[in-house]
Formats: sequence, structure tokens, C-alpha cells
Amino acid sequence: MERTWTRRWRLALAVLWCISAEGADARGLLGVAAAAATPGAEGSSDDAVNSAIAYGLLTAEKDFQYLVSLLDSADSWAGCGGALIRPRLAITAAHCVKKANGKISDVKAVYIGIRNWETDMPSQYEYRKVTKIVVHGQYNPDTLANDIALLVLNRPAKTKPVLLPPPTYKLIPADVYEDGDWLFVAGFGSTEQGDTSRLLYAEVPFISRAYCNEIYIDEFESDPVPTTHICAGYADDSQDSCEGDSGGPLVKRTKNGDVLVGVVSYGPGGGSCGGDMNLGAYTSVTAMRRWLLSIIASLKL
Repeated sequence: MERTWTRRWRLALAVLWCISAEGADARGLLGVAAAAATPGAEGSSDDAVNSAIAYGLLTAEKDFQYLVSLLDSADSWAGCGGALIRPRLAITAAHCVKKANGKISDVKAVYIGIRNWETDMPSQYEYRKVTKIVVHGQYNPDTLANDIALLVLNRPAKTKPVLLPPPTYKLIPADVYEDGDWLFVAGFGSTEQGDTSRLLYAEVPFISRAYCNEIYIDEFESDPVPTTHICAGYADDSQDSCEGDSGGPLVKRTKNGDVLVGVVSYGPGGGSCGGDMNLGAYTSVTAMRRWLLSIIASLKL
């Protein structure tokens, strides 16, 4: 059956997932991904799942101010993003902070609200040290189930955090209903013209689990998407791109502000970047809500 939603190229945007031909496991997950001292520069880091934004648009200054960029011990970009959910708490993907060998990575600080790594002055964003990293106890690095982690900051940020979804929050799949939900994702991923140091965003349709699993299983001979995840993206006509921010926010725009519904986790494999059927898998914040609130309570944040 033809799905008309796949032709609705709102602003001609797509979230794309770059999978390396070398080091990819049976699920098509990337074992070694590109990262850099700053976005747009050359370099490499281990144990990251690679994702990117292609044909993205530059963000307005008021948008995505809660987006955080993870920094290593040298205050260089750690190749991942996240979102501020409390003045002293940021959310990211577990695979961004926990290596395949089980050790915690050297994420030591974050930038909050940086928009251009080449031109922004320190007065335009916030810098906070990371004092504690909490990884979901049931995180599975093989399937990426429960791919979520929290970063405790040394002092409160002045930036307004992104909203968390209420307990009964539900999204309407765009592949089933004409008026389905469209979501926004942002990051410093590569573009169709190469690397970028500027924050970009893309608008993507929310996709039903049934259709997402159909794509992952039938098209890519991959495992089903974990129940801890949701899917978003385009089913065809996608553009090619590599390298970007895992751990970044997937949000639903509302009159009360952006609601965080997902955390960038992974995409389908296949030995090359881009191509058709690039439906991204995001850790569901609604599915993780009970865990999130329990950690927030235990940390007294």
C-alpha cells in the first residue's frame, strides 16, 4: 500500500543514519564512529553510534536553547549531544557515556545552548562540569535497549530546561493518520555539503512501531526495535549524510514549549551512509519516565 506521508517533504528535511561498512555488527550498529575536537573538524572516537542531520535548517536563536554538547576531559567535543531537563541535570544516550567494554567514558563537562562552534563567544552559552553520570541499569549495548543516561551538573544552569512528557502522553503515527505528529530533532551532524559547526534542525514524522519493525526486519534483516524506543523519519527518497550527534533531543512542539519525546539512539544498518528507509530509532522518554523520575528523586534534583 502506498503511504502518501512519505512524499510530504516538509522543508525537505530528513534525519539520516550513517552506518560504517567496517565494524558494524549484525544489527548494523556502528562500532567506531567519527567525532572531533569540535563539530565540523576531523578526528575520531571509539564506541559511538553515528547519526546525522541532512538538509537541515539553521535554528533560530530562541530554539533548542536546552540542547547540550558533551565535552571530554580536554573540553573538546565528545561527539554527542543531549538536553537539559532540570537546572542541574542533562539527558543523553547511554552509548554516549558508556563504552562497549563497560567503562564510563571521559565526558567531563557540557556546553549548554551553543549554536556555532566557530563564532559563539563564551557569553552566548553556558559551561558546566559533569559531577556524576547515571546510566540505566538495564542498558544493553548490543540491542541498545534502555539507551539512556543522565549527567549531573556541578551547578544549576540558567537556561530553561526542555519539558518532560506527562504520564499519558501519546504520539499519533504519521504513517497511519494523515494528521499524525511531526517532530523536531537538532544537532551538529554532517550535511549534504559536508561537516558543519552550526546547530541544525530537521522536521520528521513520527512512525508506528509496526511499520518501523517492518522496515528494520524486512529491509535490513535487523532485530526489531526495542520496546524502549520509538521511530521517526522518512521511508524513502532520503538524502546521504554521515557523522553527527547521538544523544540529542527529539521534541514535539506545543504551545507550552518543546516536549522531549525521544533521545537520538541509532539507525538501520546496510554498509553505507544514507539510502532508502532511514527510520531512526529514539529512546522513548515516555517509556523511561518512571526511571527518570526515580533518579531525579534520589538525586534530590
